[in-house]
Amino acid sequence: MVVSNSDEVLLNMNITGREFAKAKLMQYLNSPGYVVSWLADGSCVFTVWCFTGTKEDENTMYMTGPSFEGINLHTILTDPSYAERRFDVFERVRSAVEQSIEKQIILPLCGPIGTLIAEDGSLLFLPQEYIQRSVSFLHESDASSVYGCYIRPGLNHTDSLRFMLSVYEYEIITGRLPFPKKNEEERIEDYMDHNFIPVKYWNTHVSESFSNLLSHNLSISTDIKKVNKKNRPRIHEQIQEIKTKALPPLDLTIKQSETLNIHDNENESAQDRIKFTSSLSQKVRIKRFFRKKGTLIKIAAAVTAVILTASISLINENKDRPTTIGLTPYEVVESFYTSLNKLDVTLASSTTKKSTDDGYKDMISSFYVINKMRTAYDSSSQTLHPAQWLYTNRDFADWMFGITQLKIDSKPADAFSKHHKKNIKRQPLLEQKGAKKSLAVSYYLVRHEGDNELVVTKCNEIADLEFIKNRWLISGITSNNTEQILDADAFNKEYASFDSTIDVYSKADSLSKKYPWIPSDKEIKTAIEELKAIYEQYTF
Repeated sequence: MVVSNSDEVLLNMNITGREFAKAKLMQYLNSPGYVVSWLADGSCVFTVWCFTGTKEDENTMYMTGPSFEGINLHTILTDPSYAERRFDVFERVRSAVEQSIEKQIILPLCGPIGTLIAEDGSLLFLPQEYIQRSVSFLHESDASSVYGCYIRPGLNHTDSLRFMLSVYEYEIITGRLPFPKKNEEERIEDYMDHNFIPVKYWNTHVSESFSNLLSHNLSISTDIKKVNKKNRPRIHEQIQEIKTKALPPLDLTIKQSETLNIHDNENESAQDRIKFTSSLSQKVRIKRFFRKKGTLIKIAAAVTAVILTASISLINENKDRPTTIGLTPYEVVESFYTSLNKLDVTLASSTTKKSTDDGYKDMISSFYVINKMRTAYDSSSQTLHPAQWLYTNRDFADWMFGITQLKIDSKPADAFSKHHKKNIKRQPLLEQKGAKKSLAVSYYLVRHEGDNELVVTKCNEIADLEFIKNRWLISGITSNNTEQILDADAFNKEYASFDSTIDVYSKADSLSKKYPWIPSDKEIKTAIEELKAIYEQYTF
């Protein structure tokens, strides 16, 4: 595809002269490439290099440019005879890229096929426009192997360069591409889902910190997710959080791993890799299900909400439905938040005034439907209260949903309250009709949202109550909430670091110093009892 010699550099455009003219490719003739050379102090000198003309040979068009004798990077990465040179060559490329970013030079995204390395270590980055158009005329499988698998569409230029560098280094260390799919659509989906195996699972000679850095750069996103409308002034901060990081110079450990056969430690890493791959596969499958079925799920949730609402209206005539008769305002509020904690729309309706429209009942219905559909799709996992999740923790396959640290008027409250049980008969309270009362409520709502996002909402609310006929009911809720999004994988890893002999209460106490939403000892005990009552077939 690229031929370089003492006379000229030739780039095969993979089309005929007629097709070349029709595509109007001469308009890119002044598009810059760069020759990179080094000074004694290690700094780079960037010299603009451009194609100067064309040549047609056997009905195939070539771009021609000034002489530069070198080998393309793709050959060095893939040809076993160049194995000993790969790390030194990569260090040259890495240094050139990072210095170009520092000096604000727009180095071409030409991939390995468009990067030439001379014997003296100087580099030629061919003009991006011509490289892109040359590979676009190749068969998809060929185009991906020399260019497509190294380029992440949609990133800004700096992030694109560092993503490309990270792919180079991943390939050098592991002998594999992180995203090897030949089909571009499938590969882009893998990009979106971070569907790759971290380098540490292939080569245990690589440090944990470096593997994490490489994974960060390979997991870079092209969009900003979960930016709250209330926080629009902070969008810039959100952007900064998802930027790539500069790859450091190769340390001795990584360079030494080149001389070691990565298969020497295969037995050591294979079990961890199999476990990670299995978990990754499950996560990707769930993520893609929700992405592809998102509209269907929303429709199903809406339909279910309508059905549930209709059912509730019928239940209203049922004397055995949950009731707040005889309950104090504190107990009514406690029952309402129990309904949220347990996704019980019937209980929520029984504790609120009929005209109350606070959005909670729709939220309960939606979460209920989503959880049911997810479980139906993947029966190997379930949704548990955070305290139950801490207790059972089946290889982090389960999701979290529930209220923790519930307080009413600053007093610890029970989000698993049983005031509403049908067999509990209470005498109506003697209160004046129309009496009103307000209670301050604080809690954390913890939920998985997507496969790798743990959303923690800190809620501070005022529950307004009114005495209607013979019972207290909630007439409205005023909220002042803040939301935090956590990396679920990072939290799982932190939890997994505890010794298996440590009980759940000790783990929770340790985690609570960093995560204030962690359930209290009392909440853990209550949640476990609730779990036992529901799943009696389990052995605890």
